[in-house]
Amino acid sequence: MPEFESQLSHLVIACGIELIALAGFLKLLSADFLKQVAIPVLNIHPALIPKHCGAGMYGMKVHESVFSAGDKISGATVHEVDALYDHGRIIAQQCIDISAFLTPAEIAARVLQVEHQIYAPAILKRLLGGE
Repeated sequence: MPEFESQLSHLVIACGIELIALAGFLKLLSADFLKQVAIPVLNIHPALIPKHCGAGMYGMKVHESVFSAGDKISGATVHEVDALYDHGRIIAQQCIDISAFLTPAEIAARVLQVEHQIYAPAILKRLLGGE
């Protein structure tokens, strides 16, 4: 396990942390780390998983991919973190119509609003034992 993960796992365990919520975290957490901390680790992705996700798909790259694909809907996804990028079980998703948007920047701005709307309720639901 990398030193960063080792230090983080000790901190999580020592502080009794019950959930980790990632946002803009680009490192892939290892299966060993996730097993050691044994708590939910959530992340938010600025697209509708399973499309436009995976290694290298972050920030404006996601919105450029959505735009280039000609998608008519986009949105945000809250998911459990596993040892693969943007792969874990989906906790929440919200779609938006982007058919009238003319640039990836327009998509990014609207998707960010969606991210702000869905992440906190998804975190709370998971902390309270909801799936």
